Amino acid sequence: MKKLLLFLKTNILSENVSILLLLGVAPLLGGTKTLACGTVLGLCAILVLVLTGISVSLVGKLLPTQVKNLSFMIIAAFYVTLCEILLSFFLPQIRDALGMYLPLLTVSGLMLSRATSAEKETVTHSALSGLSMGLGFFAAAFVMSFLRELLGAGTLFGLRIIPERYAMGLLVSPFGALVLFGLLIAAVRYFNLKTNKEGDEK
Repeated sequence: MKKLLLFLKTNILSENVSILLLLGVAPLLGGTKTLACGTVLGLCAILVLVLTGISVSLVGKLLPTQVKNLSFMIIAAFYVTLCEILLSFFLPQIRDALGMYLPLLTVSGLMLSRATSAEKETVTHSALSGLSMGLGFFAAAFVMSFLRELLGAGTLFGLRIIPERYAMGLLVSPFGALVLFGLLIAAVRYFNLKTNKEGDEK
């Protein structure tokens, strides 16, 4: 249990690449207007990162250097397209709500960074690394979408929680998403600094 908690803490807070390295920011800001969209986007990111990492680990060393990055993007695009097809079939409303932000996962720094590293890793290590990175993105997307829908629209999964007159509509706008993301970055950095300071004192 301790190992699981440490794994989650590390990838969600200490080494969250989406928050600390700002990888995958465009889909994170644009695709988190509602909790349903943010949750689905995060799950798709985990799936694509894991499967892309495994695929690149298997075939990366066989690809010519000149076309490696292009090949990595094509592999990621295949899995993103697969997610789109599944969502279009099972959750068409969420697929429509995500719009272009789901395909943007293909060309995000998140995917390229994972694919480049996966080329040098074993299949197992690549899958775990993809899961770690995906969990960080999922956590950021979940928190962003939760706060944006709850405080910005006063709802969660479409159910009214806060009276509409008290909702802060600015948060569901792109500017509000940017401000909220900045606060999230500040909170995570503060937590990490405080944790490191307490560790040094001990």
